[in-house]
This record gives sequence, C-alpha cells and structure tokens, in this order.
Amino acid sequence: MLQHNETITLIARETGWSLEYIRNQPISYLNALAEEISYQRAVEAYERAYNTALIICALVSDHRRRYKPVEIIGHPPQRRFGMGTAKLAKEPKTEKLRLADGKEYILAPLTANMMAEVEDRFDKPWEELAITPMRKRPLIMILWLRLRENYPELTEEQVGNLLTADMELING
Repeated sequence: MLQHNETITLIARETGWSLEYIRNQPISYLNALAEEISYQRAVEAYERAYNTALIICALVSDHRRRYKPVEIIGHPPQRRFGMGTAKLAKEPKTEKLRLADGKEYILAPLTANMMAEVEDRFDKPWEELAITPMRKRPLIMILWLRLRENYPELTEEQVGNLLTADMELING
C-alpha cells in the first residue's frame, strides 16, 4: 500500500483534483481510489503487453506447438481483496464513540488534512505516529480532530479528559 503522501500525489495527478479537496476526503476513500487507479493502470499495461505477446505467439507458433500470450506475459492483474468500485461507491461509515461522560459522539472521517495536522504538531510522519501502541498525545489529538467537526465547543483537553480505557466504539 502507498504511503499517504504518495497516495495524495497519485490521486492529484490522475484526477486533476486540488490538494485541498483531496486532503478533505476520508483516508479510506483515498486508499480505495488509489488502489483502483493502480489497478486500472496495470490493466492498461497488460493490454499493451498482451497485443505484443499475440504477435510473438504468431511468429513462434507452428503446427507442433501453439503458444499463448499468458505463457509469455503471465495472467492479467487482479484487484486486491476488498477493493474496487463497490467500495468507492459507498458513503463512509458513521462511527460513534461513547466516552467517559456516557454520551455518544459522532466521529468525522479521518482525512489527510487531519493526518497532516498531527504530523506537523509532533514533527513525525504519520506512519511513525500510527504505530501501535500509539502515544497518548497523538491519540487525543486525532480523536479531537475527528470530533471537532461535529462538536466545535470541545477542546482538546476536554477530549483527553473524556478518553478512558473503557470507551466504546460504535459502528453505525
């Protein structure tokens, strides 16, 4: 899988979308889109190679042995498990979180902008920050960023105080 900066670059180059627009999309959507773009590129390359392989097969085949293009270039590319147009068409799942105050909070999808904000604050790449077990400060900030859209009155400190070991993630 591509790192998120490579994913953003690939999507910007292939779609012409602005970086700001891309960075406001949910990460799961961007990853699925990047996978689909990579798959489509591989299919196009395979089709060109297949045509060349057909010519080679015609030249080297005779009455004793008929060669097939897959013997020269292999099988066509396959989508990775779980990726594809069905995943791209779905709306992001609504995630809810029950915090220490007993209330359910709706989490906004994690976007590249949110990831960049965390990277900037801690001066580390996302991949390094997201390694389990995650340090508590980045975790609090990520949760606060995901809550901020729906609950702008919550401060990062308040979110940290509401974050306990017995919080409950509720998938909608």
